[in-house]
Amino acid sequence: MNARTIKMCSLGGPFVAIFMFLALWPLAHFIPPPSPANDAQWYYNFYTENLLGVRLGGIAFMFSATCICLFVASIVSLTRVMEGQTATWTYVVILSSAMVATLFFFAGVLYCLLMFRPERSPEQIYLLSDLAWITLVIPSFPATLQAFAVAFATLNDPRPKPIMPRWSAYFSIWIGIIYLPGSFVAMFITGPFAWNGLLAFWLPAITFGLWCVVYGWLICTRVTDELLASPREA
Repeated sequence: MNARTIKMCSLGGPFVAIFMFLALWPLAHFIPPPSPANDAQWYYNFYTENLLGVRLGGIAFMFSATCICLFVASIVSLTRVMEGQTATWTYVVILSSAMVATLFFFAGVLYCLLMFRPERSPEQIYLLSDLAWITLVIPSFPATLQAFAVAFATLNDPRPKPIMPRWSAYFSIWIGIIYLPGSFVAMFITGPFAWNGLLAFWLPAITFGLWCVVYGWLICTRVTDELLASPREA
């Protein structure tokens, strides 16, 4: 297994964070996120006043979601080595990451669709906007499972010098717990559990970006061909 290739793919992690930030703030002007309590006319005006930015933001979202594939490929290459022949957690990472990447990509498609025909009625734009925001924020269950699976694979690595440090596993577990409130965005219009709230949006968004950057940095600075070839000890 080539450590250089794994490190190259790990750069997808920072790219995920960077392009998601670009999509949310300078392009689409979604920072801070609009309130779900705003009415249809407010959302219509909000989107049509930044027509090009919303479209470019959707494209940036789709590119960010695509970079998840590279990033996860580097992670599962390592969890596969950690687990040996029994790679249960590796398969969990692959499947849960596929769900996360698909939903993020679809959210980008929806943001592009929002302004594809700006002559749509405010009510139609309103519906598409709800679908886009809920799709973006709600995939916390698969994201939590992804983070937990990486953590459990790390903790089960029997090497004297593990592929990834033990602290990264506990970091990943806490990240997964922080994601969970996003699951309830469909139940709240205002407050910390709404899609613009502290618990559903701000903390998960910040910690997701942090997780991508930290794991990308760890893989780039820690993984070597010698470490990957080191024997497992039962």
